[in-house]
Amino acid sequence: MRLVQTKDTYQLSTKPEYYTYIKEITRQQEKTGLSRAALETLAIIAYRQPVTRLAVDELRGVSSSSAIQRLLDRGLICDGGRLEAPGRPILYKTTNAFLKTMGLSSLKEMPEFEVFSQGKQESFDLELLKTDSQNTAESSEALLAGMLEKTMGDARILEAAQ
Repeated sequence: MRLVQTKDTYQLSTKPEYYTYIKEITRQQEKTGLSRAALETLAIIAYRQPVTRLAVDELRGVSSSSAIQRLLDRGLICDGGRLEAPGRPILYKTTNAFLKTMGLSSLKEMPEFEVFSQGKQESFDLELLKTDSQNTAESSEALLAGMLEKTMGDARILEAAQ
């Protein structure tokens, strides 16, 4: 480790001679699939974008902070601005890397989904969510579509909450 000064700030950094080792470690981490929580979160963001973390949490019924951070780290989602509401929460949206990963050229190519409005939280059907780096773009698209067929809640309730 080394301490680097840039203007009036300081940053801890690794030594340049360790670059190849660090690159290999991070590349191996990128090859691992996304967790179920991350896939749920990605699906919600993809279809509801721009969306706040709180809205994602409400749909999933649990905190999505770590899943959102993992998706940010992978470059699949990004900061899409701020909601004009108290606290000005961050809005998340998908990136071009998301489109590339899913084999899409635009968000308009995403499969449509139905919103269930029974008023109760439904479980995502995640049996098909076994991802690895060999998945084709077509199977990734089918995976996302299947997951979102069972999205939770009424869209009008979510929009009113925002």
